[in-house]
Amino acid sequence: MSIFLDNQPNAAAVTSALSRESVGAILLAEFQFASGTKYITNMMGRFIDPLWGRTWLGYGALVGVSSISVDDDSIPGAIKYTLSVPKEVSGEAVSPGDIPALMGDRSEYVNRPVKLWLQIIDKGDLDVHGRPRPVGIPSALNVSLMDRASSSWRLGSAQITLTAESVLARERMAPNGRYTDRDQRLRHPSDRGLRYITEVLNTTVRWTEW
Repeated sequence: MSIFLDNQPNAAAVTSALSRESVGAILLAEFQFASGTKYITNMMGRFIDPLWGRTWLGYGALVGVSSISVDDDSIPGAIKYTLSVPKEVSGEAVSPGDIPALMGDRSEYVNRPVKLWLQIIDKGDLDVHGRPRPVGIPSALNVSLMDRASSSWRLGSAQITLTAESVLARERMAPNGRYTDRDQRLRHPSDRGLRYITEVLNTTVRWTEW
């Protein structure tokens, strides 16, 4: 609990909120696309965070994230973000340009960061728009790199699934590598000691006849 409270300017208020029988919380997802960062939350309506003053677009139950589980001896597994996009959301028309993943342009998202935050809210303290007020500031849950995107389409709606890998994941790297000149030079560019290995392996050796 102390680690969670370390970044909070008012730890007492957060501790009080967490001690209640029912604790309110929302997720904030920050997608750093090449064309611009998108701020999305699973809260309905728009949410302005108390730390940066950013406006997060609320999709409510239309946005989801897979479970996050990690222990001290493992690298966090892949995380899947899902977004269902109906014809209209909150009275605003949604076009493919709003979500770069819809356009199928991999350069928009591949190897670009996505950050997941948790914000505690007080359901008993509502603002003028009837939205619960935040308690404390957002706490980081996960930082990953966007890797793959897929979509499924239905009449009048679409669902996007975006997979993100841990920043510690070794992309397209074998656990132990291979005993080849190419792999050796990837690890040690100046080492040419294995440059004949492939040639020897692919050569049929004929014993001499004296």
